[in-house]
Amino acid sequence: MVQKEVEFLIGETASGKTEFLKELSKKEDFVVFNCDSRQIYRYLDIGTAKPDKEFLSKVYHYFVDITEYDKNFSVGDFYRKFKEYLKKEDKRIILSVGTPFYLKTILFGIDDIPEISTEIKRKVKQMYQEEGLSNLYNLLKKVDKERSLDLNENDKQRILRSLEVYFQTGKPITYFFKKKKNIQFKIRNVKYLYREKSELKERIERRINLMLKDGLIEEVEKLRVMYGDNIFFEKPVIGYIEPLSYIKGKITKDRMVEDIVKNSMSLVKRQRTFFKKILKELSDCTDLKI
Repeated sequence: MVQKEVEFLIGETASGKTEFLKELSKKEDFVVFNCDSRQIYRYLDIGTAKPDKEFLSKVYHYFVDITEYDKNFSVGDFYRKFKEYLKKEDKRIILSVGTPFYLKTILFGIDDIPEISTEIKRKVKQMYQEEGLSNLYNLLKKVDKERSLDLNENDKQRILRSLEVYFQTGKPITYFFKKKKNIQFKIRNVKYLYREKSELKERIERRINLMLKDGLIEEVEKLRVMYGDNIFFEKPVIGYIEPLSYIKGKITKDRMVEDIVKNSMSLVKRQRTFFKKILKELSDCTDLKI
């Protein structure tokens, strides 16, 4: 069987992946496997810098708008869907990567994680209620530093899930990602859209101003009506949790923008740390700058 070829387009947030793909689509035909853990959610459009509807109608994107904000979609779900979509797609495939953990799953696969017992779930929930999320995040850093680096310290759902796996199995969740799998595709090439951090910061600031003009605050208001405020804390997404604080009068508009920039740059740091590590392992890459 001839292996399918997959091209990688890797870049931190605001690096210009969508811009690059739009330009490429003017002269070449392809589909996109969107490797972004925020753009999977329907109705989270402006704050996630989701590709516009016109571009989505021109170039098909897998993993965009595939689930609801209040539904669980694990990295294991992503991996299973990836294999399913890969089998049926015959067009040229470009994997657009912004979420490091998704990329790691694609490259190394994932073992089945044992089912978490009710007792363990109750234990972790009680720890959260008694100790708070910050302490649980610090615990995760001790038992699974690799996973902690990939998560926002306010990501309640994934922090608790990682600790549940640890207490259930005695192993960090990243243990289940370390075994090399025989994934049925060949990496054709890899392009890393490298930008200096100062440039990324400027691009993030411009992007936020455009988002506000396009109706980010109104989008957050609609999501509050659909899902309630708790969803923003259970699944914190940069670009949404900060506007919620502004809407509730906890911070000024200027502070909101500052917080989005600060949190986005923290994400950039985590992304870059991982990308540098993984790109070194891809010996057949081209167009790399690390």
